[in-house]
Amino acid sequence: MEKERERIERMLREGKISKEQSEKLLKALEESTAAEKKKAIKKSRMKVISISAVMVGLIIIGGLVVVSQLSKKRVRLEYKVKKGDVLRHKEIAMGKVEFKMAYRKPRITNFRTETYRTIKIKDVDDKGVAQASMTIEGVIEKEKNGEKTSEFFDFGHRPILMNITKQGKTEMKNWEECKAIFKELGLPSITGQFFPLLPEKKVKVGDSWTNDAQLTSFLFDTPPLTIRFKNSLVGFEKLGGYDCAKIIRVGSIEVPMQKGKVLMPGFGKKAEATIKDFKINRALTAYFAYDRGRIVKMEGKVTSGEKRIYKHLRKGREQSWEVDVESEVSFILTEATAEEYKAWKEEITRKELCKTEAWQYYRKGENYYREGQYDQAIASFKKALEEKPETPWVIAWIHVELGWAYDKKGLTKEAEKEYKYVLKFAETVEEKDKILLKAIRRAQYALK
Repeated sequence: MEKERERIERMLREGKISKEQSEKLLKALEESTAAEKKKAIKKSRMKVISISAVMVGLIIIGGLVVVSQLSKKRVRLEYKVKKGDVLRHKEIAMGKVEFKMAYRKPRITNFRTETYRTIKIKDVDDKGVAQASMTIEGVIEKEKNGEKTSEFFDFGHRPILMNITKQGKTEMKNWEECKAIFKELGLPSITGQFFPLLPEKKVKVGDSWTNDAQLTSFLFDTPPLTIRFKNSLVGFEKLGGYDCAKIIRVGSIEVPMQKGKVLMPGFGKKAEATIKDFKINRALTAYFAYDRGRIVKMEGKVTSGEKRIYKHLRKGREQSWEVDVESEVSFILTEATAEEYKAWKEEITRKELCKTEAWQYYRKGENYYREGQYDQAIASFKKALEEKPETPWVIAWIHVELGWAYDKKGLTKEAEKEYKYVLKFAETVEEKDKILLKAIRRAQYALK
């Protein structure tokens, strides 16, 4: 363009063209250059669009290849444990139970449970069957008719004994004890299968398998019922740093009509009842780390509905009425570390300790001692001991501070007796029991 401009200007200077002609030529040159630029830009854009289309195509093809590879990927799902392993899981469950009666306001109980399950592997045989024990402890919080309650439960001294295969099939060794524990927790029923059952063959996305579980009801003394579960491998996901198989598990059952004595809602006593139209639906999603052979996470929902027909004799006349019972429970189960469990147990122990009469008297004794009311302090400390506290460091500190109160009263022999009692704990105390160790050192110092 610049050369053409120079040539037109040179022709104008040499008189070969007029000024008017030169202006027309320059204008025509600019229009021609602008058109060429537009054409070049359009060509460039088309090239970019073409390259982008190729790249998108390659990405789509790559994605299809990955999806195809994942759909063809086969994995073996089996639990992997060895002697001495300790498996801990934390389960949070929330739900409600609703009783609906004609002409009455529905009775609703909301609840939340936080449960820790500790499974200890005692041995594993040549076939991979693990001998294990499971302990359960946790907290149940309920809200009923506006009243809230909280209860701690600890079945650590009552382990559930079982054998577990590589596929997760569970054989209870003390089934009656297991039923007794869950009945004490207020559950209406229990299945003896605590783990999702895995297939014996390798599976890929889209594969499914079924298994049966026995449901034992605590309402009536009837034979166990069978729930059939359908399990499906729906995909693979990364969870907690592990490659996991995502398994959907669903099952339902329609319970035959049952008759027996059942607690009447709102009356606190049992009456003859017929239960019909009883349905239970369970659906959960499990994330199984197939390289580790462990459940990393499990979440789901259990719903049920039934109709109860109560019959009761009142003043020689039989009365009957119907109650619709609906329940819904959502839960999530995750792995728990030893540190997480320890922190939870210490917090629960502290809360439960504060509820005891022994703790209340002990705190009163401390307040009296600080105020210089030593007679009242001695009386409170003695009452605390009469309540027979079970926590070693609490017992030790009550005796130590009782000794201090005796010293303030000039009762040296009585004080020495309390300090010497505390020294008995020195024979079994562990280094981790910091509070108990401090009480022992205080007693030792007081005896010098």
